[in-house]
Amino acid sequence: MVTIPRLYTPRLCLRPFSLADAERVSELAGDARVAATTCRVPHPYPEGAAADWIGGHVEAAAQGKGWTFGITLAGTGRRPDDVVLVYG
Repeated sequence: MVTIPRLYTPRLCLRPFSLADAERVSELAGDARVAATTCRVPHPYPEGAAADWIGGHVEAAAQGKGWTFGITLAGTGRRPDDVVLVYG
């Protein structure tokens, strides 16, 4: 089984998503301004899509299809694990 690592810089943490992130992902992906800048994020964002998307990350990494990270900021007033950006 593949484990997606956490990567740290002084200001950022790139970390694997968990199902606890689904609500925040839905919030970000459900924003029409976000969907307008992507070719793969539907608008309106379907209920349950975030959990399905998160659920496929480990398998995609294991198959060599890529790594997906949530990017979190330190020192911004947000909880340290709040996803503010997605990379993958």
